[in-house]
Amino acid sequence: MEPNSRTPASAWMVPILNAVILRDMFVEEGLDPNHLLQGTSLSGDVFEDDDALLPYDKMVKIFQNAAKAFPHPELGLRMGARESPSDWGLVGYAMICCRDARAVFDVIRKFHKVAASMTEMAVQEIEGLLLLRLIPPRPLGTALPVVIEEHITATVAALKFVTGKSIVPERLELSYARPDHYRAYARYFGCPVYFDRAVNQLVFDADILDLPVMQRSDVSAKIAASLCAQQLNRQSIEPDFVYRVRHCLLMRTDRFPTADEVAQELHMTSRTLRNKLRHDDTSFQSILDDVRKQIALDYLENSTMTVAEIADILGFDSSRNFRRAFMRWTGELPSATRNRRSGSQ
Repeated sequence: MEPNSRTPASAWMVPILNAVILRDMFVEEGLDPNHLLQGTSLSGDVFEDDDALLPYDKMVKIFQNAAKAFPHPELGLRMGARESPSDWGLVGYAMICCRDARAVFDVIRKFHKVAASMTEMAVQEIEGLLLLRLIPPRPLGTALPVVIEEHITATVAALKFVTGKSIVPERLELSYARPDHYRAYARYFGCPVYFDRAVNQLVFDADILDLPVMQRSDVSAKIAASLCAQQLNRQSIEPDFVYRVRHCLLMRTDRFPTADEVAQELHMTSRTLRNKLRHDDTSFQSILDDVRKQIALDYLENSTMTVAEIADILGFDSSRNFRRAFMRWTGELPSATRNRRSGSQ
């Protein structure tokens, strides 16, 4: 019998940081911050615990509540712009101590979750360009634009903070539809912005990697990295090997790798891969289906891509086969998911 995935709704535990920032923004607008906690079973006391870790799905709900109740559409952009590495605890300290921007991006790649990140982050250097790709590990629904805006704006602000240089991206690509406040992106990024793309990513000139960090300290950087690694382990939920397989799938944007290709990337045989996943009560196909479902939901709820375009991105040979798979995953057709989302706006 095929094992069923037991992957939890929470991809990892998330530090309270962003929830506190949202709380402060609500208070500044004269709004009741308890609105943020509706549907989470959390009480207002959670905002007072600086060391609190929240389940990923509860943090998603907080962002969704914020997106619905905040009176200004630029919520994510405003949120990221007010942050700096000094607000990010261990990760911020590690960034400030780095030798150069290349090391800063390495810290971001390895330890972003410690700074309350809600997405996976992949860093890739291709043909003179540096790509910083943001990949949510679970469907974010209406929270997606706010989460992505916060992440990219905070990243650009952090690079300026640690290097002392204003860094303008080459371009910005976003998977969601163009929002009504799209003109505001020019103020924050100063570069071309493209919506309804297959990925969420910032693209920089790779020359920025050589920029020195103003307050670098090799000794302090090593200590900070060690502490970040300890905190990262504290936040983990998913079995480590399942996470590594999921990560391999999420990092690919051209096509999903096969089980054999993932096994090769993880330096093992396909049989070992299957056995390890069976030990964690799941399978490669279950993880792949979960990843495809997640991406499909985010595209249907936040982009204007057609069902055919989404099917193609997810590697289906026809829209019909995609609809069948989506029905199996969710119990409804893609059109029903999209119509429900449109009706709630």
